[in-house]
Amino acid sequence: MSIKLASHLKRNRFGVFYFRQVVPPDLRKFFAFKEFSRSTKTSRRGEAAALARNCGACLALLFERLRQMAKDKNPVVYELGYITKIELHENGSLKSIFTDTDPGEEAAALGFAPNSSKWPKRADRQS
Repeated sequence: MSIKLASHLKRNRFGVFYFRQVVPPDLRKFFAFKEFSRSTKTSRRGEAAALARNCGACLALLFERLRQMAKDKNPVVYELGYITKIELHENGSLKSIFTDTDPGEEAAALGFAPNSSKWPKRADRQS
């Protein structure tokens, strides 16, 4: 009898668990990626499941905030550009969000996620 893993947990060939969550189709226009994946850095099922719950809750909150801002037609959500990277603390809480925000729009980005400290500028584009 095998025990089924949580749907967001996958084990690699070395036995380490990874948290994985697909970006919902209605929010993909805000992301530069289709799925979020992060190592739990543990091969213990219980630890990995607890971390997966924290990561899942953090991403669910982020997704809900984006949906609400889009529904309210908040201009901040459209000034952000794409979310290119999400970093989480070891406990699964939000650490930082990286976007391709234009110079001068960092204030809007900080209004979106005030706990995030990193908002790198968009790379110069060639015309």
